[in-house]
Amino acid sequence: MWWLFFVGLGVVLVEAVAYWLVGRGAAVSKTFTFATAASAALMLFPLAGLVLLIAWALGWFWATAALVGFFLFQYLMGPRLVLNRSYVRLPTWDEAWLVETFREVKQDAGFNKRVELYIARDPFPNAFAVSNAFRRAVVVNEGLLKLVDAGVLDKEDVKAILAHELGHIVHRDNTYAIAASMAPYMTYVVGFGAFLFGVTWLKVAFEEDDNPLPGIGLTVFGGVLLLLSFLVNVGVLGFLRMREHLADLFSVKVTRSTKIAEALVKMEAALEVLGVERRRAVKPDARKMLYILPMAYGELFGFVSYLFLTKPLSSHPSTEARYYVVERYYRRL
Repeated sequence: MWWLFFVGLGVVLVEAVAYWLVGRGAAVSKTFTFATAASAALMLFPLAGLVLLIAWALGWFWATAALVGFFLFQYLMGPRLVLNRSYVRLPTWDEAWLVETFREVKQDAGFNKRVELYIARDPFPNAFAVSNAFRRAVVVNEGLLKLVDAGVLDKEDVKAILAHELGHIVHRDNTYAIAASMAPYMTYVVGFGAFLFGVTWLKVAFEEDDNPLPGIGLTVFGGVLLLLSFLVNVGVLGFLRMREHLADLFSVKVTRSTKIAEALVKMEAALEVLGVERRRAVKPDARKMLYILPMAYGELFGFVSYLFLTKPLSSHPSTEARYYVVERYYRRL
């Protein structure tokens, strides 16, 4: 159990080390590419443990079938399920500028494969990408387009956001996210099943005055697995945060600007003014970004301060951290 705790903690530390190295002048793209690889290597331990656990319970054939089946279903059906759930539509004639902007992004990035562009009927300013080997799509929420109409975002900001989403497709982040999520998800499923079966066993044992020890064992075992799924998920979230940084860097490279970071700050400011619930907004926590002191901590207190740039329970880095990385990458272009 404790080694899985250190897997989650290890990924957070890898992220902090990446920030520290960037602050010391290391190549930004190479640093986060290496950090992503290191995080993935750490995640192999819980995945291997999960395979052994399922193999012990079901046998190697069913363990392999369960993991491969889970991955293939998510990989093949994921884009369709997400798009259907998001109530997407095609851009209208009034939104032709968005189609043209996305065409420019693909051209500037040198990406010639077909990518669908949709608008989601969602009032919150956001955008996302889904992809597999057979289908690729970028989705922009209506709420983001309303910020353009209101003058909060300009079309260059939107171009940077589209480039970020295209970066996820180019980097195959959907595939990596599915693979990384297998360990905590399957651990949770097995743990919940064991816990539920154990509680049911205990209920029957007490009613029929039978031996409760197997039920106690299953309940404890299931509870431990549920806790482990949370600890492993901390590592998965750290991995996803570093993939977000790489998508930001892709946007900077394509647009030759820091517009992606500027767009995030503008959206955060607009959401603060409008009083929109932060956890449903496009990107989390930019309140510290506008202050000079948080970024000065790195100079005052050294490496430990870079831990505060991490957000262990979030799938996205803080806007402060993203601005920090984007700015340093842009300086070296």
